[in-house]
Amino acid sequence: MQVNSDKHFLQKLSSALSVFCFVCAVLCGLVLAIYHDELTKVYVASFAASAFFFCSVGMVLNVIAWTNLPKIKVENPED
Repeated sequence: MQVNSDKHFLQKLSSALSVFCFVCAVLCGLVLAIYHDELTKVYVASFAASAFFFCSVGMVLNVIAWTNLPKIKVENPED
């Protein structure tokens, strides 16, 4: 099987969404770091869980975006 070097639209979309998720994770971490003393335990736990979630999703989407997928198209030998 040949490896497809050009990325599919969904891989490009997952790359953009992974950047967005990493930015959201950093923003949640900054809010947590800046307002930690002023927030209740529920909000601290929520922002920590959100930062972890966005970071994890960003990593998974980044792996999907950079994976080299094989060409699945079957070539007709009669052509």
